[in-house]
Amino acid sequence: MPKYDVHIYAVVRVAIRGVDAELPEEAVKKVDEEVNLHEILDRGIVEYAEDVTEYLVDEVEPNGDIKRSFKFDKDGKLVEQIL
Repeated sequence: MPKYDVHIYAVVRVAIRGVDAELPEEAVKKVDEEVNLHEILDRGIVEYAEDVTEYLVDEVEPNGDIKRSFKFDKDGKLVEQIL
């Protein structure tokens, strides 16, 4: 029986509170430039936003090598075979 590694592309919500800015656009720019999302995500300070954008499914060989990959949309419909 084949084995698969499934990657879920889930949307998370990251709250950055108390951003000082004159305009909303300035707040977005400051957050984009100053916030390290890798650090925040590694610490788990996120909330699942109840949305999945897509799935990547790798069929793996017994040695762990990827045999082929498939991309599915958020509804689980095949979009393309990558390998």
